[in-house]
Amino acid sequence: MNELLIHTDNEKREIGELTEILIQNIEGGILSEAYAYIKERTVNAIAEGKIMRDALGFSPVITDMQTAVLVGHEIGFQNEIITSILLNRCVNAGTATIDEIKDIFGENVTKILNNLIQINSLYAKSPTIESENFRNLLLSFTNDMRVILIMIASRLVMLRGLFDSDNEEARRLVERLGEEYLAWFEYMLRRKAGM
Repeated sequence: MNELLIHTDNEKREIGELTEILIQNIEGGILSEAYAYIKERTVNAIAEGKIMRDALGFSPVITDMQTAVLVGHEIGFQNEIITSILLNRCVNAGTATIDEIKDIFGENVTKILNNLIQINSLYAKSPTIESENFRNLLLSFTNDMRVILIMIASRLVMLRGLFDSDNEEARRLVERLGEEYLAWFEYMLRRKAGM
């Protein structure tokens, strides 16, 4: 069962460190208004109990920030990608709307978010992809390679968090996520080969 999200002192420190990394590295910088919007919507979602710890006890806020940093290091700190990652849970929680985001951040952020929302709706049913049909359905949702890379990075962040866990359920999840990675990589290789 998910529990309310109250960050520990260590988690608060980690959020501060991740925030600094993101602010310092986002291409073109992040406007103070954009940062304030993301922070306000996230804080509101937490206060309303709409963003809670996940089933394994992780903070989704930290997970999203770690994903954003990982994506930034691997494919670049592109403003629209990082913004999309950080706003995704706010949209899911209802503290931000797609129309509002389109007005403030533009079409690119909205496009990425719409694809992330579709994929997240599938993952809400199961944290792993368990059948070939489900994999194919998931992969057909997006032609935007950025979204696929975001999802891979998100799963890698989850794997890193689970890897050190003593929880047997977490270890089984790591094994299933490993199989999921193979499907993602096969898909990317087929796309690169033009198949």
